[in-house]
Amino acid sequence: MNITKQLVDLMNKTISVDSIYKRGSVFTVSLKQGIIDETPIGDMMQNIHHNSQTGEKYQQLFEASEVKIMVVDDIQTNCMVIKKLLEKTKVSIDCVNSGKECLELAKTKAFNIILLDHLMPEMDGIETLRELRKQVNGLCKDSVVIALSANSGSDMEEFYLNQGFDAYLEKPIDSVTLEKTLLSFLTEDLIEYRNTDVDDEASNIHRSISKRKKRVLISTDCVAEIPNELIEKYDIGVMYLYIRTEKGRFADTIEINSDTLENYVTDNTTTAFADNVSVEEYGNFLRSS
Repeated sequence: MNITKQLVDLMNKTISVDSIYKRGSVFTVSLKQGIIDETPIGDMMQNIHHNSQTGEKYQQLFEASEVKIMVVDDIQTNCMVIKKLLEKTKVSIDCVNSGKECLELAKTKAFNIILLDHLMPEMDGIETLRELRKQVNGLCKDSVVIALSANSGSDMEEFYLNQGFDAYLEKPIDSVTLEKTLLSFLTEDLIEYRNTDVDDEASNIHRSISKRKKRVLISTDCVAEIPNELIEKYDIGVMYLYIRTEKGRFADTIEINSDTLENYVTDNTTTAFADNVSVEEYGNFLRSS
């Protein structure tokens, strides 16, 4: 309805509603039209066929069969529309219908770009993005994430960039804008074909990926006394110190803290010591971060 209202407003026309409780609603759009030519239009089907043959033919801006895109939208029809719009680009598209499904899929499959709807039930797009960026062992923590929203206005792009998105697309989405936006984030090694007959405006699209805040990683053999709220707020990756006891090996601040360690040592009259982190563990930490 929001999109329809915008279209009606652009034509300076009206939309009204007649609603009966528990029976339904009827929305009426009033469009005033004038006659500009009294000449009979003739056979409509013949005209349509002629126009389809003589009109400008659509040509995709690029092809990139190795590119993987995830579309996250609670309305399945929107996913189908995007699939159809990008069909000729040969990109691979997976659709999910919630933020939760997005996070689950991101654990098992890497995507170059994620098209993420803002307004979704339970977990909206902004919440999903925040969880995605700090996902442990996630395969899409650094993927390009583009916000999809029916919200319009000159300040919307700035709003979504400030929320951490790499770009913003306003619904309803047209194929040219969608392709140009995607193309602006694809490296040359992923592009198998580029339409050189079309002006390449992709380079003019604001690429906020370079402005995204860089992630901080702390890899150390000493304890980093950083409050948990700051670690979570700024998505800081920490290679934790490990403590070995007779009961096993525990990650400091995650599986054991100073109070529990003190109680353990006191109650069991035993010892505990710091345990070195293996090269493999360092490698896993850096890869997952």
